[in-house]
Amino acid sequence: GWTNPLIVDWFESYAEILFRNYGNRVKTWITINEPIVICDYNYNIGTCAPGIQEQEYAPYICNKNVLMAHAKAYRLYQREYREKYNGEHKILFLSIGRYSHPIFSQEGGWPKSFEKLMLRVSLKQGYTESRLPSFTDQEKEHGRLLRLKLLHKSDHQASVTRRTGIL
Repeated sequence: GWTNPLIVDWFESYAEILFRNYGNRVKTWITINEPIVICDYNYNIGTCAPGIQEQEYAPYICNKNVLMAHAKAYRLYQREYREKYNGEHKILFLSIGRYSHPIFSQEGGWPKSFEKLMLRVSLKQGYTESRLPSFTDQEKEHGRLLRLKLLHKSDHQASVTRRTGIL
């Protein structure tokens, strides 16, 4: 499953087969559709593939591997197929910060606020370090891309209450 670090290379091999066989017919590639569903929902609930319910580490390891797999597939397409087929390459996600920051920020990696939150939660739960896997400098550089496409499904509105002043 997506918690196995080898999946990053396996996904690149899978993408290679698809690009080679369908690149002349596909103009828009979506590598990963809604990683929050793949990682958070599937591992938190455990009812979908891989059928494992593991809420403490799996969602975050999955998040990192999904991002790295997307980056590898994107880089492969840019290097080997973009000039030949001139297609677009996208990742679709609903949860903005966790997935967009590693890809589009100058520094790469997780948002600092997310790292702090995960460290605080992990320590409170009795862990000695954050459950969030870190990115190496090489992974941060490799994972950064240039384009953003959003999948927008619904709006939620929030407002400050008069009584408490809290959002």
